[in-house]
Parts: sequence; structure tokens; C-alpha cells
Amino acid sequence: MDIYPKNAEWLAIPLHAAARGRNPREFKGLFKPKNKNILALVQNNALVAMYALSKHVHQNQDSSLLPSDDSILENLAEEFIKHFDQAADNAAAAL
Repeated sequence: MDIYPKNAEWLAIPLHAAARGRNPREFKGLFKPKNKNILALVQNNALVAMYALSKHVHQNQDSSLLPSDDSILENLAEEFIKHFDQAADNAAAAL
């Protein structure tokens, strides 16, 4: 799966522990050094890379995050039978 930025020119990928779970806009003094694809801060006269910048990334899909095809079909069949039985009961009650 390819991931592209939606509301920005770059994806900001956290590199530093303090950047994880935070938006780059939350940091004061964050800047992009010339000819570098990072966002950094200056701390104690040293450049500290906070985020890597990328135009897009490729990430393999994790199949364990989705139910298996067999599980989906099994649930679909159960729901179909349930609704079919209910419709048949309603039709019989209407007679």
C-alpha cells in the first residue's frame, strides 16, 4: 500500500521518541535544513532530527488486521440465514 500526504507536501515520519504521536506543528523552532529531508531542532548547539520527510512511503499490508475470507463468508452466511428465517416467520405470521 502506498501512502501519500493529504494536506501537506511531505509525510513527517517520527525519528525521535519525543516526536512519536505528535504533529510537527506542536514543536516550536522545528525547521527543514537546506538540502535535507528532515525536520530538526537545535538543542545544545546540536542539530536533533525529529522527523524524516518523504513524498510517499510503501507499507506492506498486514493481513492479520483484517478477518480472513473464510471468516467473512461464514459471518455472511449466518446473517443471511438469520434474515431469511425472520422473513419466513414474518410471512407466515401475515397469513
